Amino acid sequence: MFGFIVSAVNGAEIPALVPLSLVIGVGWFWAAVAFLLGRLAVGRQRSAVVGGVVLVFAVCAYYVTDVFEGVYEVVDYSDPTGAATSTDWSAFGNNALFWSVISLFVGPFFGVMGMGSRRGDVIGLMFKLALPAIAAVEMVFRLRYDMGLLDNSIMTTTWIAVLISALAIAVGLVVRHLVRLSSHPGR
Repeated sequence: MFGFIVSAVNGAEIPALVPLSLVIGVGWFWAAVAFLLGRLAVGRQRSAVVGGVVLVFAVCAYYVTDVFEGVYEVVDYSDPTGAATSTDWSAFGNNALFWSVISLFVGPFFGVMGMGSRRGDVIGLMFKLALPAIAAVEMVFRLRYDMGLLDNSIMTTTWIAVLISALAIAVGLVVRHLVRLSSHPGR
């Protein structure tokens, strides 16, 4: 369902959905899906399996939806009028396969991190801080490298908002952990 939603929002061409598309279509958000579902799973193995499976299904749903939205539609040059189109199945297959393989590697990792984030100790805090850290790093890179190629104020504003939110969440998690430690000495 997640992959379908991301593809549908990306292809909606509704100006009000552009910021949402920019948030849910980037790597840290996909990692967050595996992380959160891994957090809900019981046990390390289930967390790993859930993390990987959910991302593979999301990738497949995303690219199948892209096909139906015409993302892989190309001009059929064998038609002399240039009016005929066909689906570029090679591009579809390459993209779906590449991101499915990546999902099989990173999904279990983020699923287990999600499970680890349930811990109340400093190790659990490190797991909890991973997602905001990944979001912040990705936004810094996007702001630094993508903005040189694109001049888009909506994109810049959205990514700055995500960066600030990630940093605020990280600070909040640390403060919450320290308050818990001070209220329960010896933990």
